[in-house]
Amino acid sequence: IDSIKSFVQKLSSDTDKVNTLLDLSKGIGCFDSLKKLAIAFEAKRIAAKMDWPNGTRNANNAIGLIYLQCEKDSGNAFKYFRANVEIAKRNKDVVAEAMALDVIAKEYGEINQHQKAIETYHEELDLDPAITKKASIYGNIGTSYKAVGEYRGALGYYDSSLSLINSKKTKDLQDTIELAGVYVNRGEVYLNI
Repeated sequence: IDSIKSFVQKLSSDTDKVNTLLDLSKGIGCFDSLKKLAIAFEAKRIAAKMDWPNGTRNANNAIGLIYLQCEKDSGNAFKYFRANVEIAKRNKDVVAEAMALDVIAKEYGEINQHQKAIETYHEELDLDPAITKKASIYGNIGTSYKAVGEYRGALGYYDSSLSLINSKKTKDLQDTIELAGVYVNRGEVYLNI
């Protein structure tokens, strides 16, 4: 750790220090999760000291993922993910708040806590996102319902997602990818009914 700190101190800007520490932390395997955590916490300390919300949020995400994936400690993981929501609220940054909620919902889905994922997606919907994001959230809610075998609920959200995407006058590549994903998921639901 000391050699890493001395290397990082040579970097010219604090943002470079935070980003480099987070990159270093990501490059270390879970076999050395204590080192991963120490490096990510140092990045968070520097970001907080310079009052850089994006750096603090990135560090919180890294710390949360280490707790979730390496330490298998979902309580601590979600504490750091949820801290990002609070940072965004304090800074009146609705986009960052939505992104933080999206991370939380997706990670709940990854650990098969689909009801919590659905609740968090609804928090994100309360922020009134743009059509494309709302369509994506509806698709994700549908996927959570599908995962727990609530196929009617899944179909309802998939249909809402499709309606929103199809309501756009012009569609881009992301819309096409979203449509394809929703149609595949709807097909899987129909196969299970």
